[in-house]
Amino acid sequence: MNGAFEVSVWAREAFGGAAGELSARIPEAIRSAHATALTAHVAADMTTNDTYGHTLKVKQYELLVAQVREVPGVMIRRPQGMRFDLAVVPETNVAILPLRYATDRKDRREDSRLAAPVSDLRQSLLGLNSSAAPRQLTIDHAFVDDDALASGFEELEELDRQLRRFGRLVVIGYASNPAAGVWGIGWGDLELKNAATGEITWPHWETLPEISAGSAATHSLAADLSVVGRETSRFDSSTEDDDDFGLVARPSWARVPVSETTNENTAAERGVGE
Repeated sequence: MNGAFEVSVWAREAFGGAAGELSARIPEAIRSAHATALTAHVAADMTTNDTYGHTLKVKQYELLVAQVREVPGVMIRRPQGMRFDLAVVPETNVAILPLRYATDRKDRREDSRLAAPVSDLRQSLLGLNSSAAPRQLTIDHAFVDDDALASGFEELEELDRQLRRFGRLVVIGYASNPAAGVWGIGWGDLELKNAATGEITWPHWETLPEISAGSAATHSLAADLSVVGRETSRFDSSTEDDDDFGLVARPSWARVPVSETTNENTAAERGVGE
C-alpha cells in the first residue's frame, strides 16, 4: 500500500511492527479529513474559512482513528477529559496526535509556533515530549481562593497522570487550506519549549508519502476555490474555539486561555487561516 516508501529506524522504534502500515494509512486519513472539510466549505458557500477549519479540527481525529483502527498493534484510547479518541501503540507506549502546523505555503514547519500563551491543557499533552519547566503559578492565581486553586490543579494533575501512561507522543504534522489543498504531511517528535511564547522545536521529523489515488482530485478541486485573505502559520489560531487538541477538562478558576478566544491578530486572521 505504501509502494517504495522505506520505513526508517526511527519509525520502527516509535511504532514497532505497525510502522509500515501506519506510514501508508496516516497520509490517507489526513487527505480524507481535508476533503471532508473542503466539501463542507463549498456546501456552506462561505467567504471565510471558518467552516473548513472547524470541520477539519474534528475530522482529523475521527478519520485518523478510523484509518488505523484495524492496523495490528494499534489500539484506540480516550483519556478522561478528552473529546476525541487517540490511536496508541502499546508495544512502544506511543500516542499519535494529528496537528496542522501551517496554512500558507510560504510558511516553514520549522518556524511554526503554537498560539500563545499555551493553555494548561495543551501543555499537559505536549509535555509528554517536553523538557520544559513544570507548570507554575501565575499572577491570575493570586485572585483565586485556596480551595478552588487546589481543586483546579488536582484536575490537571489527573489529566497529566493519564496522558503520561502513553509515555511518548508522536505528532502527525501537516499543512493545508481550501485553495492549496494538503501538503507537508509527516510525523515526528514535537517539544513545547516556551508556553508563554508558543515556541516549539521538532527534534525529529520525517516526511510521509505525498501521492495517493484520491489526492489528485482533492488538490484540483481545492485549486479551483477562491479564498481571500491572509493565512496564518500558527496552529489553528485563526478561529475563536480552539479545541486544545480535544482536551476539555479545565479547572473552574481558570480563565478561558487567550489561545481560545482572541489575540492581537485574531480580527485580521479570523476565517482565513484555517
